[in-house]
Amino acid sequence: MIINKKLLFMLLFTVIFVSNAAVNDTGMTKNILLPDSTTLDLNEPVVTLIETNDYVIFAENATFLTELENQAEKFNPAKKLYSIFKEKTLTQTYNADSVITQGYYKEMLKFIIASLLSSGKCFLFSKSSDKLINTITMKSFTTEYLFGRRYEVNGNIVLEVVDGNQ
Repeated sequence: MIINKKLLFMLLFTVIFVSNAAVNDTGMTKNILLPDSTTLDLNEPVVTLIETNDYVIFAENATFLTELENQAEKFNPAKKLYSIFKEKTLTQTYNADSVITQGYYKEMLKFIIASLLSSGKCFLFSKSSDKLINTITMKSFTTEYLFGRRYEVNGNIVLEVVDGNQ
């Protein structure tokens, strides 16, 4: 297995500095409305974006591919991610992680998921209540070295993206 040195450095940098630096809530909080079950097309394949012990974040495949295409027009690294998913002919539910094999693209996928969450284009299912959750909270954060966003449900982080360094 070949390890991408740049990715390894970036991941180690993030883990070391985020875990050792004080995390400050910037005060920017946004509640985002998510779609309910009435908007879900049961004939459309679904892509599972994130699954934890408590939650599943998913989107209709067409919505996911449209978001990838839009991001690919703006950001060059998203072009490869779009081409990976576009060439797959998927007619049933699948997990996005199963399509991507390289760590760099898995990290890139987090930004696509964040974009879908920010725009209210994906679904959030609570395993404990067996229901869709209609609101997620986005909170900006900073450390001494980094800044980013956290997506939370009832104080539980379901996604964290690091947008840059300070």
